[in-house]
Amino acid sequence: MLQDVTQKSFDPESLIVGLDEKEIKQLVLKIFEYRCASCGEPAGTVHEMIPRARGKKSLTFRNRIPLCHKQHDIEHQFGASPERIRNLQIVREEYLIRIGKPEYV
Repeated sequence: MLQDVTQKSFDPESLIVGLDEKEIKQLVLKIFEYRCASCGEPAGTVHEMIPRARGKKSLTFRNRIPLCHKQHDIEHQFGASPERIRNLQIVREEYLIRIGKPEYV
């Protein structure tokens, strides 16, 4: 169940506390309306912009972005350079604002 995001102290990171990976994926997909944040097609997966190998920051809510399989494959082809990560962060933020959910940025 989604928390009341109208609270002034709402922190999107609190959404995933106590959830397992499958539950986090479903929550992210639901918040993003089951759409790829990059192209708008149906999302096939939830991508971690900063890979797990780079540490604890990878486990955060803000590090996750839903992508279709095509966009996900592209991201893995090019790898997680600082420029690609920043681009995905911008895409994620802009998508959330566009769908009327800036509180999740």
